[in-house]
This record gives sequence, structure tokens and C-alpha cells, in this order.
Amino acid sequence: QCRRPPTAHRLHTSPPPPCDHRYHLSQLFENDRHFSHLSNLEKEMAFRTEMGLYYSYYKTIIKAPSFLDGLHMIMNDRLTEYPLVINTLKRFNLYPEVSLSKVSALFVFQVASLFASYILGYLVAAKMQSILVTHMITLGVCFILMFGNSMLLTSFYASSLISIWCIMDNVCFRQQVMQGLAWVGSTVLLKFLLSTVFGASDDAHISGLIKSKFTSYKDFHTLMYTCAAEFDFMEFETPVRYLKTLLLPINLLVVALVAARVSSVTCGCRRKLLSLCEFAILQLVYHSLQLVAFTVLAILIMRLKLFLTPHMCIMASLVCSRQLFGWVGEKFRHQAVVFGLVAMMAVQGVANLQAQWAIIGEFSNLPQEELLNWIQESTRPDSVFAGAMPTMASVKLSTGRPIVNHPHYEDAGLRSRTKLVYSMYSRMSGEAVKQNLMTLGVDFFILEDSWCTRRTRPGCSMPEIWDVENPENVGKIPFCTHLSRNSRPYFNTVFSNDIYKVLKFSKDLR
Repeated sequence: QCRRPPTAHRLHTSPPPPCDHRYHLSQLFENDRHFSHLSNLEKEMAFRTEMGLYYSYYKTIIKAPSFLDGLHMIMNDRLTEYPLVINTLKRFNLYPEVSLSKVSALFVFQVASLFASYILGYLVAAKMQSILVTHMITLGVCFILMFGNSMLLTSFYASSLISIWCIMDNVCFRQQVMQGLAWVGSTVLLKFLLSTVFGASDDAHISGLIKSKFTSYKDFHTLMYTCAAEFDFMEFETPVRYLKTLLLPINLLVVALVAARVSSVTCGCRRKLLSLCEFAILQLVYHSLQLVAFTVLAILIMRLKLFLTPHMCIMASLVCSRQLFGWVGEKFRHQAVVFGLVAMMAVQGVANLQAQWAIIGEFSNLPQEELLNWIQESTRPDSVFAGAMPTMASVKLSTGRPIVNHPHYEDAGLRSRTKLVYSMYSRMSGEAVKQNLMTLGVDFFILEDSWCTRRTRPGCSMPEIWDVENPENVGKIPFCTHLSRNSRPYFNTVFSNDIYKVLKFSKDLR
């Protein structure tokens, strides 16, 4: 267990030791949730959405008679998408080593940055090909460990690797512009070709999400993403915060200096020394291109600023580079300038830390605790539940009951199942909704009135999202509104509190 280092040690150590950062994060979480004083059930309730789902598999393994028994249980899981039996090691990223495949879609931007460096002449063909081989081997290992998950082979990442390899091997594509256009066109074409061959549509929602950013296109699954704030465009406050901490202006300065350095290297180096000069600047070119890629992603999808911010910090550290900032003057003057910049950045940085440290809270969710206790005490272990995705993760984790949908929305089959479940919040007839749930073998539905009325912005309430799919029902009263008044004749209300209402199918309708 890490102990907090002495103050003197922390002040004289740069960068801060890992234990110090770990203490900082754990203390923030403790201050916000008072986690150490919660009951076991409350601790599990604190794990929301996918966190709760993934933790449930860890819980399954540690509670199994043996590790191999636990492994067999999660490889033959019938609780997550009842009545289907799924291999969760194939479906989800449960290997610690393979968990990075969660962001494999971002690797295409890493490869793109490398290929751009190659096109510009800052990366020799042999080095580029060795990097491609490394990526291909890694992709193959992930594919094997995830039991042949076709989503890996049909991703833009895999298509990009193949396209770049073919372009580099083809003498017809030696010109820079042609290479760039060929890469974009062949990657997109190959991706859709592979998806068709393998019959994979798990990442089809990504295409719809990107399309919705530039056009008026929208459908049910796209709106499920874009109506969430984290999938919207970057909010204005983010660049303002970057500006206050001087992170943005320093990054702009660094990128400008890198561009100037590239120009001087290209124009000033003698031909026999060109490769040596280019090698010295190559890393800066790559990281600058990677920064541009992360910036585009973060602007389009606010959630992805989690990749942009750390990379901006990396780029900001280049103020210490004599290669870029040698023009400031002698070494002592350069160090003084760096110290001054860090001091100015620390003004807002310390204020941000103090604001975070001042957050004091205590986790409490009594309505959900009542719900989970009721399920545990009043339903059979094989009772099947449906409801909102975050709630289903908590139901599976804390009660072990079978569920039909969950928060891992990246799977095409799961998206179809969730759409059937969420018809409860549409304007369909009660008979149609009942048939949808019976198709999935549901015994109980957990209704949350907030999902029926919540509206983050115009067009983003659940009934309005369904209006895009069923325009013929526009103007009708949502079925969930009827249920909030009276659950009969389709259901019986067997539990209710301020937030949740548990509906059971009427026996005569089963």
C-alpha cells in the first residue's frame, strides 16, 4: 500500500512519484464518496454502467470454487444476455492486457500520423514497414486471445494497416498527394468490404455517429449517443480552461516551432546530411501530427478529450527542449523562462486542485438500495430483468439475476435487444411493447419515470428519440406515461418507490 511521501520529499522530487499521484486520486474519490465507510452493497452501487458490469465478472471469478471454475462461468455466461450463452472473454475486454483494445479505434490515428510522417519523408520505408509488422502482430494476438472477435479484423485500424502496406509496396503511388488520397480511399473501402465479408456490424454505429456530426442524419442508436453530453461537440469551457492554464498557448507555440524547424531542416540541410537532420526532428513531427488527430477527435466527441489533454501536457514539456527553444538564449536564461512559465501555469493549476480537494460528499442511493434488496429477497434466482442499461449493470452485479440488456452498447446484437427493451419508453401500443419484452423472455421490467420525462435538450427525450423511428406515432401519449398512472392490464406493479417501479407480466398475458 502506498503511503504519502514526506512533504520535503514531494517538494524536491520531479516528476511527482507515482504513490503521490495515487494518493491524490484515491483521496479525491474518498472525499466524494466516503467510500471506505460504505457497506458492501453501497460500494457495489458506486460502480455504475460498464464499471459495474465488468466488476461483476471479477466477482464471479473470486466467488467461484476455483479459478478455472470461475473462468468457465464467464466463458459460458447466461446471465448477461438471457437466454443467450455468451463468451464474455470474446465479447468484452476482460483481459488486462487486451483492455487496450477498447481504444483500438484510436490506433488508426497513430498509424495515420506515422504514415503522414512517411509521406512527408521523415520516416524511411524500412522503419515504417517494421512498425506496421509490429501493429499487425499485436492485432493478431488480440484476435486470438479474444476468441476470434471479428470486430478487430473489420475495424478501420486493421484496414488502415493493410492499405498502407499495399500503398508502400506499389510504385504507382510514390507521390505524396496520391499516397494520402489512396490511403483514405482504400482504408474506407477495405473496411466496408471486410465488414460485408465477415458479416460484422458491431461498429456500424460509429459510422452513423461520425455521419451525424457533419450532416442532419440521425437514427435511434445515433441519438442514444449524441444526446449524451459526453458524445456532443467539445464544450466552450474546455478550451477556456486550456487557455487559463497556458496549456493551449504553449502547445500552439510548440507546434509552430516544430513547423518552422521542419521547414528549416527541409530547406537548409545538405542532401548528404538530410536523413540525419530528418531523424532528429522525426519524433517532434510524429507527436505534432498525433496532437492534431487527438484535437479533431476531441472537438467532434467531447469524451475523447481524455486523450487530448495528456498529449497536450506531453507537448507542453517541449518548452524544456534546447532543440526548439535554443533561440531564447544561454542555458541559464532558458531555465529561467521555463521556471517562469511553470510558475504562471501553477497559478490556475493550484486553484484547480484546491477546487477538487474542496469537493466533499457522501454516496447515497437509498431508492436503488431498496430496489436491489427487494430483488434479492423477493424474486427467484432465475428471474429475468430488463430496464435501463446502467440499472441492469447494478442488478447483475449485486443480485446475480439474469438480465437481457446491459451498458456494452458497442455490440450490434445488444443494440437490437436494448432497442426492444426501450420500446417501453416509446409511443407504441401496450400490446406491441409486451410482445417485444416477451420475445426476450423478460419476467420483470424496472421502470424509471425519469427516463420517460428526462430531456437533456430538444429532441433528446426517449419518446422524442423514438419519434425518429416511428414518425407515425408522433403526438401519442408515451406508453411509459400510461404505466406511471396505472400498470394494468399488461403488468402488475410488485414494487415501487420514488424512483423505481418493478412491473411483472400479468399471468393471464404470459
